[in-house]
Amino acid sequence: MSLFYIVDGYNVINRSGLFRNKRLREQREAFLAFLDHNKPFGSTRNRAVIVFDGSEDVFGFPHASVFEVRFSKGETADEEIKRLVEASNNPKNTVVVTDDRELGRAVRSRGAKIMRTDEFLNKRVQEGKGRPGVSGTDTKAELNIVQRESITEELRKIWLNKRSS
Repeated sequence: MSLFYIVDGYNVINRSGLFRNKRLREQREAFLAFLDHNKPFGSTRNRAVIVFDGSEDVFGFPHASVFEVRFSKGETADEEIKRLVEASNNPKNTVVVTDDRELGRAVRSRGAKIMRTDEFLNKRVQEGKGRPGVSGTDTKAELNIVQRESITEELRKIWLNKRSS
């Protein structure tokens, strides 16, 4: 059974904190690079659409090959996401990634499932990416994206304290 992931792009970016301290375009590019590298939507049989507010021609964003990127063009990303769920052949196999409660209620009432942003960003680690015996790496040594960001932030604070002393 293949799944259809619809990702509320800016909601994930803003809720995760992984892409802060960057300009908006750089945040999008870092997020899409993360998706391309980590593939939290799983199998290549699964379809993934990342929806952003705005117009593509304003941003001049390059197209991704592993997933589809859409801009809402004159309406909210939420409206585009609702329309994608309604147009889905099988809403029960549709997963909307968002922490927006109102959007979550709306798409759930249309039959889609909801996945929290942190759950989505950590999905590949939880599914056993890099399992021993499969890729030759030990998962105990791997950190998920939230853990890596936490360590980076902690080290940044320590380093800045020592520099200012």
